[in-house]
Amino acid sequence: MRGRAACASSDSGSVVANGGRRTRVRGGRRRRAPTAACPNPPLPSPPLMTLRPDETWHRLLNWTYGQTPSERLAAQVLYPEGFRDVDPSHPLGGPDGGKDALAVKDGKRWTMAAYFPRGERSFSNIKAKFLSDWTGVASNGADGMVFVTNQELRLAERRELTDSVDGPVELFHLERVAGILDRPDMQAVRAQYLFIDPATAATASPPREFREIVDSSPTPPSAPDHRMLCDGMLLLQVTALPVPAIARHPAASDPRATLNAASERARRTAADWPSNASLLARRLDEGWSAQGAHVWGAGHSTDDADTLVRTPTAALAFTTRACALRMDRTWPTPITDDRGQFVYYAAREAEVAAELLVTLAVIAEVFSAAGGTTDCDVALLMSAAPRGSHKLVASERAVDGGRFGEPAGYITPVAEVPPYHLDDGRFTFAAVADGYAVAKQLLGPWLVQFRGDDLFARLRNG
Repeated sequence: MRGRAACASSDSGSVVANGGRRTRVRGGRRRRAPTAACPNPPLPSPPLMTLRPDETWHRLLNWTYGQTPSERLAAQVLYPEGFRDVDPSHPLGGPDGGKDALAVKDGKRWTMAAYFPRGERSFSNIKAKFLSDWTGVASNGADGMVFVTNQELRLAERRELTDSVDGPVELFHLERVAGILDRPDMQAVRAQYLFIDPATAATASPPREFREIVDSSPTPPSAPDHRMLCDGMLLLQVTALPVPAIARHPAASDPRATLNAASERARRTAADWPSNASLLARRLDEGWSAQGAHVWGAGHSTDDADTLVRTPTAALAFTTRACALRMDRTWPTPITDDRGQFVYYAAREAEVAAELLVTLAVIAEVFSAAGGTTDCDVALLMSAAPRGSHKLVASERAVDGGRFGEPAGYITPVAEVPPYHLDDGRFTFAAVADGYAVAKQLLGPWLVQFRGDDLFARLRNG
């Protein structure tokens, strides 16, 4: 586990607190980054998120602009580090002779290799690419290689890479590249390649940290603790707080009208899906009730292990004081065949994505009714506990044919799935109300590790 599941562009995510260092799931299958259709991709639509203090880091990690811009950005990164006469090979495509560019530093000739996949890759993949690029040093009569990548590299991993070859190496890893681009004199480069406007970045207010969001939320009655997962269950937890903070919701004395409107919005979100697609929408249809002072809830959950591995649950809690909202959804993950024999643990990713969309609809309705707020901080946690050496797997890629991606014992699993994912971000109400783009940013870094399709596009199309 490493890093902050970032969010930036089409499939983006965030961080797990781990003694101050970033933690992120690595490995698994990912889609190949799309090839650049043109050297200057169009500007994205208006930002969904308020810029974070580490926005550069996130946008680099979740690179979606393809190979051509990545090679050009890598060349720009070399200049402030003392490299001169940077001569690109064929950034638009074509034989490159084993290097993306040639450069000179301290009287030595260097090859440059740019490696910018979308999202985090396993170290074995990074090393394989590094060693492959190293072969271009000899073929180009160079003294060493500059390896520029959007991947995190631990100190031990950097040593392993440099020790694996016989010659000088300069590693420009994610943290180093982000630090260079965040320098004041690199503002123009950052704006050109990452679409980070200097004026916006200077006035951005820092969003809440993941733990701050989660700790401020109410807990649905009997909801399971994510630190005590049972073998054979999966938990999705979504928490939201308005920005700026609200001491008391305007409808605090009787929020039922607002909550019922939120339930109706959730119902409309799930209207085009199969009736069993969203358990949360069905629980919201059953109505809200007071759970205690200032706290209202819908649905129900449990902390009983035997129940959680046999029965799905869905619950939502809202506190009128501080205006915080939390959704807990659990699934049993064991899948059996027609004879009742265990086959595998299912990731149920289609249902996870659907419940996230329903939750975002509720958040948009409840918070927009508060007034005086413009954005909201959202934190997502997805955690599963396969038993023993078994892995969590994706069981079906499509959302069609009335199946909604439901796993079955006769379907051969197609990919191993990371069992843990965290993400958070600050989003505008307009983005949360639409739901799909925000959901892709929060859950996309998890999905892209094992799916090759656009699950949210399939959900939008019913």
